[in-house]
Amino acid sequence: MSFCGIVTNMAAAPAGRQFIANNAVGKDLLEQISIVLPHIPVPSGNCLKRLLMMALYNTSINQNGLKFLQQQKVCYKQ
Repeated sequence: MSFCGIVTNMAAAPAGRQFIANNAVGKDLLEQISIVLPHIPVPSGNCLKRLLMMALYNTSINQNGLKFLQQQKVCYKQ
């Protein structure tokens, strides 16, 4: 959970969003988050889900990040 918090905080800054959205490893991380997110159990995983959703939201503020997330067809249903 600590690592997810670091990624979320990194994505909150414009330079961090840019790095995540344009770096191949950052894109892979976003892809893994979008795959894992629906499989986190509720209610025990609510804090983790919230952190991951904030990371995706923060990344979507960046134009390249939003394009990437749209291509991944990230969809979250609770």
